[in-house]
Amino acid sequence: MATAEIIKANSRYQKWEEKAFSELDTALHNILSGDVVLQKAGIKKMLSYSTQELGGRSLPVREWFLNHKNREQCFGSIKMDMPAKLISDLFRCFHFVCERLIDHSVMWADFPSTQETIDYKDRLHQTVLQFTTHPSADVRVDVAYCLALLGDTHAWDIYTNTVQKKSSCCAWLRAAIERYSAQSITDSQKQKLKSVLLTIENKSNNPSVKRNARLVIDIIEEATL
Repeated sequence: MATAEIIKANSRYQKWEEKAFSELDTALHNILSGDVVLQKAGIKKMLSYSTQELGGRSLPVREWFLNHKNREQCFGSIKMDMPAKLISDLFRCFHFVCERLIDHSVMWADFPSTQETIDYKDRLHQTVLQFTTHPSADVRVDVAYCLALLGDTHAWDIYTNTVQKKSSCCAWLRAAIERYSAQSITDSQKQKLKSVLLTIENKSNNPSVKRNARLVIDIIEEATL
């Protein structure tokens, strides 16, 4: 892929940067406002940028999120007393940034790891650890996904405990275990998770849940061969 210098040499880059910076600044301002309506709009805009098609337009978005001030304000915006849906959506946004705008092995192949990328992951880790016992299962599932992405083995304990009460999270569990289990899950955690998933597969009446539970079980079994 192209280096930052090549991407920035594109005649349209300045317009991409100005638009992304302006809209992300506004989105962050709305999130920090404390007004739920504005926060929802701000998070929706951030999510749209963190999940946009990868390419030259992604570089200014990457740089905006890696900026020290923006990073600190983004993670500082997540409060325990926020509606659970907003917390969940923010964590989802920030893990998309990590997966797509920092770690994507093709898009950023020629971009070496920097202190800014390390700091982003460290702050994400510090932040999600504060929400591991949040009363919302949806929040805990997003916390677990972030921890799995970051190589924290505690992710699988959270999934095991949460999936028993909210089996619909099997879809996100499947994504996490396919992508990140090799770097962190222990044999003991595999067996506990498999036991819970077998119960879900046998008792659930939801075909999607049963299918995802079986797929995760198959991944666990293949990994233990």
